[in-house]
Amino acid sequence: MAHIEVDAAVLAADAHGRCGLLGGAPLSAETARRLTCDCTEVVEHTDAGDALHSSQARRSIPRSTRRALLRRDQGRCQFPGCETKRWVDAHHIIHRAQGGSNDLRNLVTLCRRHHHTVHEGGFHCSRTATGTLAFARPDGTPLEPAPAPAGTPRRLIVATRRRGLAIGPDTVAGGIGESLDLELTIWTLAANRHVRRSRSDAHDAASAEAPSPRPQSTADGPPI
Repeated sequence: MAHIEVDAAVLAADAHGRCGLLGGAPLSAETARRLTCDCTEVVEHTDAGDALHSSQARRSIPRSTRRALLRRDQGRCQFPGCETKRWVDAHHIIHRAQGGSNDLRNLVTLCRRHHHTVHEGGFHCSRTATGTLAFARPDGTPLEPAPAPAGTPRRLIVATRRRGLAIGPDTVAGGIGESLDLELTIWTLAANRHVRRSRSDAHDAASAEAPSPRPQSTADGPPI
């Protein structure tokens, strides 16, 4: 459990103020926004005489709302392609400090890794007019919905054991023995695919705009 101190102005607009672990290291405003999406909070404020007043500890999302959210999202991370149901957070699409509410339309379930991806990683999450979720990369390009994985992790484990394949955490290793960074690998593959598609589109556009070759002619006759 982490205890953080953060001023409301920091959460709302990255203003100068307190933002860090209680009695410890500082935090970025985006990290503080992620941690305060789904937490127990105590609000402190001062009156005109600078007397400090504290509210009772309360959940940032009421328990009844969180239960309804988990039922709607089936307790699963809603990031494209993710099926994680363990260690999921309730994420505010628009943070409460920036005018967002605890309405279910403003909430979505994300696993810890993808909650970090949406905040510190620069990915964008929004809800369309029809109520569906839309994710975008840091450069603004849409992140297409991923198909559901075939089968379940349990079925994959059983299938590999039947084939005598001993697949474990050390199966794939780097050239100097370091473990595979799966997130970096997937990011690199997706980025390369995006670059190839962009180059192909640019080539097609250039080909369509290129002028047709002019006919050649001879000194004594019509164009060839």
